[in-house]
Amino acid sequence: MLGYVIAGHHAGLPDGVELRERIAKEIPDWTSSAPSKLKDGTVPPLPLLPPNDATERSLGAFRFSLFVRMVFSSLVDADFLCTEAFMSPDKTAQRPAWPPDILARMEDVLDAHLRRFGPPASTVAKEREKVRAACEAAAPLAPGFFDLTVPTGGGKTLSSLLFALRHAREHGLTRVVYAIPFTSIIEQNADVFRAVFKQLSKEIGQDVVLEHHSNLHPDHENTRNRLSSENWDSPLVVTTNVQLFESLFACRTSSSRKVHRLAKSVLILDEAQALPVGLLSPILSTLRCLTLDYGASVVLCTATQPALKQRENFAPGIPPAAIRSIIPDRLALAQNMQRTTVTSLGPLDNSALKTRVLYEKQGALVVLNTTKAAREFYESLDPSPPRFHLSARMCPEHRTAVLKEVRALLNAGAPAVLVSTQLIEAGVDISFPAVFRAECGLDSLAQAAGRCNRNGELRNSDGSPALGRVYAFQHTGYEIPSRLVDLRDASANAAQVASLYPTKLLSLASIEHFFRLHIWSVGARTKNWDAPEVMSCFQPGALTLGFRDAASRFHMIDQATQSLLLPWGAGGLQLCEELRNRHKFGIPPNRELFRKAQRFLVQVYEHEWKELQANGRIETLHDGAIHILEHPENNYHEAFGLRPPNSPDSPSAFLC
Repeated sequence: MLGYVIAGHHAGLPDGVELRERIAKEIPDWTSSAPSKLKDGTVPPLPLLPPNDATERSLGAFRFSLFVRMVFSSLVDADFLCTEAFMSPDKTAQRPAWPPDILARMEDVLDAHLRRFGPPASTVAKEREKVRAACEAAAPLAPGFFDLTVPTGGGKTLSSLLFALRHAREHGLTRVVYAIPFTSIIEQNADVFRAVFKQLSKEIGQDVVLEHHSNLHPDHENTRNRLSSENWDSPLVVTTNVQLFESLFACRTSSSRKVHRLAKSVLILDEAQALPVGLLSPILSTLRCLTLDYGASVVLCTATQPALKQRENFAPGIPPAAIRSIIPDRLALAQNMQRTTVTSLGPLDNSALKTRVLYEKQGALVVLNTTKAAREFYESLDPSPPRFHLSARMCPEHRTAVLKEVRALLNAGAPAVLVSTQLIEAGVDISFPAVFRAECGLDSLAQAAGRCNRNGELRNSDGSPALGRVYAFQHTGYEIPSRLVDLRDASANAAQVASLYPTKLLSLASIEHFFRLHIWSVGARTKNWDAPEVMSCFQPGALTLGFRDAASRFHMIDQATQSLLLPWGAGGLQLCEELRNRHKFGIPPNRELFRKAQRFLVQVYEHEWKELQANGRIETLHDGAIHILEHPENNYHEAFGLRPPNSPDSPSAFLC
């Protein structure tokens, strides 16, 4: 074990074969420099499995591999920090020093924030209060796995954080890591946390919220934030599933520095149903090890709890006895929080869908499965009522501006039609009176329904509460492409469940049935929920561990893309000009410019990238570090973002 750690502390964790070759080399006169404890064979005690713990013993070499990673992370972080203290003492002085009672102070601030509105008045507010109380009551329970199943709009974001802070104080845990599946909503949640702790951050002179992801807004980054992101030295880390789990399987030193910070932490996995099914085996094995050996707690936080419990047909699952439910009566909560009805419309082409959408005079959200479907339906709509489009073909700054405009209209009681891909479903705080959702899994349908009558604000003519309207349909002419295997499987499984629960499609029973069916059905296709075969790198009884091999296999996002910078809006134009001027004078971009660029990037698939290059539409600067879209008037549409590369040029493109 020490061989892996010592050999890898500069170049990264090696595979066992490589390590054995290095150990075989003769090193002259090493004993004079070695500590006596190493020479006399003294080693620290290793964690031992209980003698009859057959279930957890099945983790085998994988459990040991995480122990190696933890030691490796501790070493490389200490190495970086000691080197920095010697070489750059000014930088070390800027690292945050947290008060020992920081988590308790954060808990007090959050508790006061949640209570400041007084007694709840509406039905939704009363149920949110029950969720908060349940989180408080569960906090003294021993560390381990927790299930927080709360319908969308039930206040689980802040209530789960209150649980985590109180649970950490009760059991001497050191930090909270809040992981979110999609970058499209991480800034929204981080901004909520930042607003809650604004005064406390001011009092201690540093932001208690560490936001660590690829789309970080430059206004939220300073020196202390940047230093903390290197090793997650912060009481509250808000990050993505990609950042969290790929760090846990990384072999590089820079990526591994943060891993040991997960020991004695509370991990909140928001929207846990979004964990990739093809990686459930390595992900759930890692979470089980964190709770078994490192005192961590894991909160599976979701509106539609996936069937992650271990059973005969799902060996990688979490043992049922290990998961405690925070909500005592999930069924009652779901019934009391019901704010929508679900109606199946059957097959609809664009013309029929347009008629149904325009019938909703107060406006509607339409969620479609592909960017092509969303773009073409958006183009079929008339300008009145105001129409909007949202997809990953738009840069983050553009998407933020669209959501801001749509929210303003809805808050003013004006109608608006928003056509979006599924990125709108992952916790975006917006509420429409009606939502249309193309064929999908029940988890996605439930998430889409969470953007309908979100706060129970709809009223009948007599002032009584009204239900929002959710419509499920099959989008004729836009069937799910064969490449979207998971979405096709989920849609087929949802159709099967719908036949059993025709009037209760989004009940807890139907959704649990869907998840059992969905997870079981892909087991064989994904090689027992491990499509890239990560677990094979840590075979039971094997004499070598495959750290580099596992790192190369474990990827939360499969398809390779290229980052294209868009001169969108005044901010994007100014940024691109600054980058061009620096390139002209040989001045490389600084970190702040790279951070600003994140707000104007779109990820482009390889085949599109090659076509844009062949057409001379990509300007490359700074030795390939920056790629700017040239002539955006041709390739970037003001409503739906980056056009397909074969789109015709605008006839007036070069007149402005």
